[in-house]
Amino acid sequence: MLQDQLVSIASNVSRQLNQGKGKEVKTEPDRIEVGGGWCLLPQQSFTTPRGKFDVEFLPNGNSIVLHNKSISYRCTLSGAICLPSLVLNATKPKVLLLLETPLSIGKQTTKCLLFTPTPSDSKLNSLQVTTTKISPNARIPMGSTLEDTPLELFEAALIASTSFSMEHPSAFKSSEGKSGIKCYDGVNDGVLYPLANGVAFIQKPLKFLHKTEIENIEMDRSCSSGTRNFDLNINMKDGVCHQMRMIEQAELDFISAFVESSKINETNDAIVLEEQSSDEDSSFISSSEEEGSSDEGSSVKYVTRRTRGNEKLETLSDVEDAEGLEAEIEKVETEEEDLSDNASDDESHSSKRAKHSI
Repeated sequence: MLQDQLVSIASNVSRQLNQGKGKEVKTEPDRIEVGGGWCLLPQQSFTTPRGKFDVEFLPNGNSIVLHNKSISYRCTLSGAICLPSLVLNATKPKVLLLLETPLSIGKQTTKCLLFTPTPSDSKLNSLQVTTTKISPNARIPMGSTLEDTPLELFEAALIASTSFSMEHPSAFKSSEGKSGIKCYDGVNDGVLYPLANGVAFIQKPLKFLHKTEIENIEMDRSCSSGTRNFDLNINMKDGVCHQMRMIEQAELDFISAFVESSKINETNDAIVLEEQSSDEDSSFISSSEEEGSSDEGSSVKYVTRRTRGNEKLETLSDVEDAEGLEAEIEKVETEEEDLSDNASDDESHSSKRAKHSI
């Protein structure tokens, strides 16, 4: 009897295995063991990845785990940046988390995360947590109760857990004294933040372009409608160009000052392109000099090139380039004088022929 039961069980197992052949095995998203961290910030509002996640700081330093009921993500951080809102007196800044290695979220891969530090008590704008272990740098003992604003508490946990502190933007100020400017990435509107170690675009798609990956930055006024806006072309070393569109004209000098101070274009002069309508077919080159906006008060030379109505305004920081272009300008001006003299001679000959025929 026992032998017959064993044979029946073996037969059922074999039949189930054969039925499962060739079928895709569905599994839940990769889950990561949670609960091993020293500090947990509950229900933080994330834009990337979208949703509310508990943020758990792990004992091994720069790693955190995001988790909710559906999925968990483990990330190794390389930096964190506080991004103030452009809205006056706003109390909810966002935090950009830079990742050491890209993270797969669904079908997309990202090199950064974005969230808004969220209070547990919205009326008091406060967040309270209790540590379950000693912090990695031993500054905060186990069993400590921490309470502060969500941003301050996150920053304190970051300092106690990682090898870096949170960056507060200071490399750029707009015409209104803010850390970012409004623009479009394609058809998506958002905010561009020029930073000490790169450029960030906040909203969709979330982007952080590290300074070391940028080849040069161009300010382009030939693509925006009218003259009240300009575009910012961020050319990457891998050949990709990120175009930030429809930036207010008032920000041009401030962006130029940022590019100069960041030395992103130290081997490639920044170029400002401007399109003007012109009925002239002739090509000419002219030059002008005006004071720049740098602290040293150094003069910035602009060389205007126009060919059949298309004008390019180039900023020259290199003396040799300036001298070379001045020589080119002088050469073209000489050629124009020769053309003018020839035109005068032609008019004189035509006048004489006309008198002769009379």
